[in-house]
Amino acid sequence: MHDTIEDTAVTLGDIASDFGSNVAELVHSVTKPCPGTEAPAMEIASYYARRRTVHRVAESERRILVVKIADRLHNMFTLGALGSWKRQTYSQETMRVFVPVARAFGLVGAELELSRLAAVYA
Repeated sequence: MHDTIEDTAVTLGDIASDFGSNVAELVHSVTKPCPGTEAPAMEIASYYARRRTVHRVAESERRILVVKIADRLHNMFTLGALGSWKRQTYSQETMRVFVPVARAFGLVGAELELSRLAAVYA
């Protein structure tokens, strides 16, 4: 469900109606803006806002963190379908942001797998 807003016509309101506000909040917390819907400067700002969100979530909401780590793990497993620049960017961000967060929360399996997958494309 973590990519529902990004990949379908389903809205956050639909999710709230069907699954409740807690689930909608979790989904919203890990949803990225659609590429090309923002000016380039806003896309960069959104990127850094997402990074800050991951760190803020790590401090306050473990459920969201687990969804975000699982989402990144899934993305890393499917990275081979993307271009080399995108693979490198995802790998570098994974090592800088997601591996330390997984480590900090004792998600050792996720930490090791994220590190291994990031090393493939670094």
